[in-house]
Amino acid sequence: MSQGAGWVVACMCVGAVALPSLAVAQGSSAIGTARATVVTANIVVNGLADLDFGTVLGGVATTVLPTDANAGSFLVTGNPNAFITMTFTLPTVLTNTTGPPGTTMPISFGPTSARWLRQLNDPASGNPFDPSVVTVGRLGPPPRPFTYLWLGGTVTPSPAQANGLYTGNVVLTVVYF
Repeated sequence: MSQGAGWVVACMCVGAVALPSLAVAQGSSAIGTARATVVTANIVVNGLADLDFGTVLGGVATTVLPTDANAGSFLVTGNPNAFITMTFTLPTVLTNTTGPPGTTMPISFGPTSARWLRQLNDPASGNPFDPSVVTVGRLGPPPRPFTYLWLGGTVTPSPAQANGLYTGNVVLTVVYF
């Protein structure tokens, strides 16, 4: 665009702004302000510990509670006092990574297999919840805008379960609510 065309547009804008002010000269007017506060929308989710069943015996179900030392644990950091939704994507089987290919072992999660707590890493004080259901929680206030989560579960090996290391992925998704 040339300078001349820019000047014409500027003059047209000034003229358009000047006309409404002439039309309201006989009435009254007020000036308002539009404001917006922008906050950091970052949420950081860190896996602190894997859910570890240790050595299990064939035919013997083994349960890890969310309050046990070998429960899975996560730390969520974000905006102080913000409400969040927490959603787990959970496996239904663990896959043998060192034994016969395709060998699996069932894993399950009950209605109190997970806990969450604002600010403090204290699973015994955590709020129990069903990890298969989307759950609303809240980050802690300053200076500790954290939420901790803990996850337990149960593995049920068959009596003839093949030896090996069995693993599966647990995904935690956290979103501001």
